[in-house]
This record gives sequence, structure tokens and C-alpha cells, in this order.
Amino acid sequence: MFSIRRARLIASACVLAGLIAAVARAASEALDPSFSTDGVELIDFGRGSSDEATAVAIQEDGKIVTAGYGTRGGSSDFAVARNMPSGERDRSFGTAGRVLTDVADFSGDFGEAVAIQEDGKIVVAGWTNFGAGGSSDFVLARYRKSGVLDPTFGNGGMVLSDLGSASSDHALAVAIQDNGKIVVAGDSDAGGGRDFAVARYTRSGTLDPDFGAGGIVLTDLGSAVEDVAHTVAIQRDGQIVVAGESGTGSGSDFALARYSRSGALDSDFGTGGKVVTDLGSSSRDVGRAVAIQQDGRIVVAGWRMPAGGSSDFALTRYRKNGALDSSFGPGGVVLSDLLGFDLATAVAIQPDGKILAAGGSDAGRGSDFAVARYTTTGALDATYGTGGAVTTDLGAKRYDFAFDVAVQADGKIVVAGFSYAGAGGGSSDNFGVARYLP
Repeated sequence: MFSIRRARLIASACVLAGLIAAVARAASEALDPSFSTDGVELIDFGRGSSDEATAVAIQEDGKIVTAGYGTRGGSSDFAVARNMPSGERDRSFGTAGRVLTDVADFSGDFGEAVAIQEDGKIVVAGWTNFGAGGSSDFVLARYRKSGVLDPTFGNGGMVLSDLGSASSDHALAVAIQDNGKIVVAGDSDAGGGRDFAVARYTRSGTLDPDFGAGGIVLTDLGSAVEDVAHTVAIQRDGQIVVAGESGTGSGSDFALARYSRSGALDSDFGTGGKVVTDLGSSSRDVGRAVAIQQDGRIVVAGWRMPAGGSSDFALTRYRKNGALDSSFGPGGVVLSDLLGFDLATAVAIQPDGKILAAGGSDAGRGSDFAVARYTTTGALDATYGTGGAVTTDLGAKRYDFAFDVAVQADGKIVVAGFSYAGAGGGSSDNFGVARYLP
């Protein structure tokens, strides 16, 4: 499975060095100087820990919640941090603004996504792995505003879901419906092959019997061996859009599915509710993030990696019926070569309709946060950064990679991921958060 975990390995394999001067200047000018230290905040969950932020969300009061996992001693736990709008730690949350949650003893626990309920409670979705050769399960954890687990949710604030007997299940995305029900998407081999997996939970954390079969829907995208849902979004009409990849060992394609509120595939979308988009022969095309425009059009961001070649940011836009939108780029597809090796892992729509894509970029000398902005027609926005893109080195001798992006009410852009000091760097991974001026 070419998942977020493989992307991290690729990003971490880059060689250390600085960026070209023009791009470095653009990053400096774009960063918000009122946020932490020169627009960047690094969050360490403890001495010797390896911490990676995979998701970010903005509370109504402007506080910034990041979620992911922290690893120490060979075991990993859910990790959640909250920062004030100024970037300093929110010491009213957990221990000095940080919370670690051990989901299950002797397991690897990976937080992958975060969402904020209307009442301010924080929902983190991910998965737990029960050791070598063991199964893995969907995990949901819900926290009160103070950072303590919410005892009214599941079993002491946590829910574990095995989608099939001894199956391998990974929750990678979460969204909250307008009625408060929680939708989680990822992948599972409970049906034999690896399929899109979507589960819906009630407010109390039980699987919703009104969705799919006992709260679970598995979707085989077709002849591909592996179908992985990396992202989920809820349309205004309540329909659920899931995006990811569908592929084999040699390649993959962007893949989407749309479901009704009851979990049935929407026959008005694509072919029987499913869409698969090949961005190029013999390439690995990975849809990593989805966003819904105000007009209902669907934007997916990810990357295209040709066999033996370098990867590019890849964006596709679809009409409501699942057809590629010909008014966006050439035939609904936009590819962007930023620095050489570029992976988009997040997408957001600004209030003016412009599209933000974030991830990592490497010119052969080190990976850095990368943010690109596109016009509504898919062109890189020349008014943003250098030629429409900004890359940010979070510190000397570091590998930096962004996994999520959110837009504040004031238009400022928050990007979260990890910053890793390599050989001679003197420390392990930290959560990395950068805020940019709008």
C-alpha cells in the first residue's frame, strides 16, 4: 500500500541542504511574523520522542489543534497539541498544551486525522497495530476542551472497530456531519482485497446501524488489488465524498466514491458511484486530499510519480456528476513541478475560491514544507510566493514535510507536518507548524 507512511519514507530519504535563494526569500516574506518564532513552531512531546503531525484543525476561538503520533521506545501513541493563535502552547490543554494517548498496550497507535465538533470537543481518528503479523483496527478518540478523554464517548473516550475478523484496517480521515455523526474513511482487507472502508459513528461512539451494514461500507473500486481512501468530505446535501488511490504493485490512479447519507453508492456519480482517473500511463497517481467548492465541484490533490521519474503536485477537479471539469487546467487535471520532487498531501479552498495545496518539495538537497496556490481555473497564482508557490525550511539540517493545511477565519494559512533533524541535527522528529500571511 502506497500510503502516507510510504510518503514519509520518501520525504525522509532526501539529502540535506538549503533551498535556492529566491524561494527562501519568498518563504520568509510569506510567513506570519506574529506566530511563534518567525512564523514557525516546533512541538516536542518528550525527550527522545519521534513526533509527526498528520492533521490540523482551527477552533472557533482561533486556537490551533494538531494531531498525529509520538513514538518512543519502539511504541507509538496518539499525540495531540493545542496552540494559542499567537503560536505559544495552550497550557490549559493537557500537560503544557500536549496530550499523549496509549490506545492499547504493546501496540503502535497512529493518529491520522482530526475534526472539531460544534461543542468544541476534539475527535482524532487513526489506527492501532497489534504487533508483527497481527491485525489493525480503526480507532477514534474524543477529547474534551481540556484535553482529557471524554468518558461519554465509547469506552472511556475511545472506540476500536475491527471491520472484519482479524482484518487489517486503517482509518486515515474523519469528517463530522451536520447532525453530529462522525464519518471515518480508510482501507480494509476484510473483504479479501484491500478496499475503501467507510464507517459512521453516532455521537456516543457506537457504529451507526443506519449506515451501510452495521455502520460499515466496503467498496471495491474494480480490478485493482489495492484501494485506499485517504480523505473524506461532506457535501452540503449530506452526501459523502471519499478519495484516494486504486492500483496494483506497478501503478495506481486517483480514485473517488460518493455515498448517500445511508451509505449507498450514488448512482448519479461517475460509474455506479465510483470514479477512477489515470493521470498517465505507468505512473503512480495518489489522491491524498479532497475539498468541496461552494458550487459543489470536487477538488482532489495528490501527486503523480512516473516510473523512474520525479513526482509533481497533481490536482483534479470534478463536476457534480463525477466528470472531469474541462474548465480546470487541461481537461480537469493540473500538474505542477515546483522544485523537482513534489508531493501534495493537503488541499483547502480559500473564501475567494482560490485553491491551496500543501505537502513537501525537494530540489535534491533537502525536503521542505511546500504550499502552492491556484486560481479557480487551475493556473498557479502568480501573486503568491514565487510563481505561485512557497517552500519553507523549518530549521537547519532538517527534513520537513507538511501533511495538512487549514485556513483561519482571517485568511491566514496554517500548515502542519513534521520536522526531522538528520545526522548531526541533534534531535528527533517534532511536530512542525507554520503560519503564512493570506
